[in-house]
Amino acid sequence: MNRRHFMQKLAAFAALIAAGGHQSALAQATRPAALTVQFTLKPGGSGRYHKPYVAVWIETPGGEMVRTVALWRMQEDKGKKWLPDLRKWFRTASTPDTVSSATRGPGQYTVTWNGMNDRGQRVAPGEYLLMLESAREKGPYGRVRLPFKVGSSAMTAQATGTGDIAGVRAEYRPA
Repeated sequence: MNRRHFMQKLAAFAALIAAGGHQSALAQATRPAALTVQFTLKPGGSGRYHKPYVAVWIETPGGEMVRTVALWRMQEDKGKKWLPDLRKWFRTASTPDTVSSATRGPGQYTVTWNGMNDRGQRVAPGEYLLMLESAREKGPYGRVRLPFKVGSSAMTAQATGTGDIAGVRAEYRPA
């Protein structure tokens, strides 16, 4: 593509955006649906602090796993032996090694789900559950369940946490 051709395309694109007065159809078609999840891990008590294992996943109201969004665990092989402490996630999970990363300490975190299932297909519109679970050696166990709807309208939901999870805020943005 030469410079003149590039400038012509750029001018046509700018005119399209200016004429629309809103987001272009191209931008809307390429933007995936997303569920942005913000949550806080509480500081531990006194004594030696072990960072919690944390799982964030999406499931159907019937309890069927849709996708593991994040799994924070000890990365060494010996860390796998503590995965059953994430009770609910462990019973339904299918692919822990593909999404796992190291544990994190206290603080605020954000993870995003792209609206796809474990097979890489966009999920059907409908009701789903955002699930967060945390477990820590010599510490508390916590689980948060937050219903949300995949569809054509945006939504925001919040829940108080349990265990090491202080609170959760989820924001769904349709494609």
